[in-house]
Amino acid sequence: MKIDTEQVIETYKDRIFAIGLTMLKNPDDAEDVVQETFLKYHTYKKGFESKEHIESWLYKVAINKAKDMQLQREYEKNRKSETDEA
Repeated sequence: MKIDTEQVIETYKDRIFAIGLTMLKNPDDAEDVVQETFLKYHTYKKGFESKEHIESWLYKVAINKAKDMQLQREYEKNRKSETDEA
């Protein structure tokens, strides 16, 4: 089962944005989470078992993307402080 990407975006964009905003506290970063989540959905080749499977998959992708962005921020922050100390 695969639902048209446009329909999935319309249905889940606000919830995906809320996940990104809650985790990252930045609307621009939250929008990046939305875009990358739906890009991954659009290019995902396998089917899904149900609408609920799609929903949980989207939320997991969004959470993981937000976590990746948090880790990247932390890495850059630590790297900058190391450079400043040197």
